[in-house]
Amino acid sequence: MNDTTPEVRVAMIEIFAGLSPEQRLEKCGRLFASGRRLSEIAVRRRNPRPEGLDLKLAVFRLMCRSGLSEQFLDDLERRARSEKG
Repeated sequence: MNDTTPEVRVAMIEIFAGLSPEQRLEKCGRLFASGRRLSEIAVRRRNPRPEGLDLKLAVFRLMCRSGLSEQFLDDLERRARSEKG
C-alpha cells in the first residue's frame, strides 16, 4: 500500500538524506514501533481478546502480509505454536 504523494515522498527523502546514520536509525526504530502499535490497535479492533503469542502472531501477520506469502505466514505460525507448546 502506498498513499504517499510523489511530492511528500521527495520531501521525506530529502529530510532523511540530511540526517546522520544514527539519527536515521533512531527515526526508523521509532517509525517501526509506531507501526507496530498501530497494527496492534487494528488487531484488537477485530478481536479485543488476543494476548501473548496470539497477539504477536496477529500483529506480525498484519505487518508482514504484503511481503510474505500466506503459506509462509501459516508455516511460521505453526512452527511458533509447536515450539511454544
